Amino acid sequence: MPVPTAVTWLPLVSAPFPRRDIMKPFSSIAAAILAVFGLVHLLRLIGGWSVVVNGFEVPMWVSIVALIVSWVLAAMVWRERRP
Repeated sequence: MPVPTAVTWLPLVSAPFPRRDIMKPFSSIAAAILAVFGLVHLLRLIGGWSVVVNGFEVPMWVSIVALIVSWVLAAMVWRERRP
């Protein structure tokens, strides 16, 4: 008789809810981080903060692009968190 492994016992274990309804915590955390990243860029645009990197002033349009990209990615990851 073969020795049962975790894989062979997995179908026998009944979960209180179907497996497909489990949310993905990493996706939720990633979406939140991306949303906060976009919020910081929005605050930079509203506040007019200047960012200088190695003596070069980063233009405001970089924050506009980063804001749009980060919020679109956050929305996509948020939708992906539930299969």
